[in-house]
Amino acid sequence: METLSTSFWIFYYIFLFLTLAISTFCYIRQLLSTISVIALILSLATPLISFVFSVQRTEGVNEYHYLVSQIQEKDAWAIFISLGYTYLIVWWIVLLTKLFIHFEIGKHCKNLYIKLSDQTKKILKKSSS
Repeated sequence: METLSTSFWIFYYIFLFLTLAISTFCYIRQLLSTISVIALILSLATPLISFVFSVQRTEGVNEYHYLVSQIQEKDAWAIFISLGYTYLIVWWIVLLTKLFIHFEIGKHCKNLYIKLSDQTKKILKKSSS
């Protein structure tokens, strides 16, 4: 059987492991908890279903080409697998966007607090003199 490159599989398993770990962490910390639970379930179910699905492929066809050909034939499992992976990618984008916004807003608020604090100190010094 033909398969995808080793570097692809390393990236794939790192992606799945990080998704599983971070979605569990997000659920425990109640950060995007609903979509994190769905990501947690899909990070377990999608690879298992994908493995069982790709066993059916013929000789000389790798997993990706088999999935694409089955999507073109409108196979329900192929569509589910592709939607599952798409959901996981979108979950990562939403999570990283939320974290980026949180840290950027936090940095802006900290700078604003320091500026206001310095101005308050100046006012207090003037009033006490």
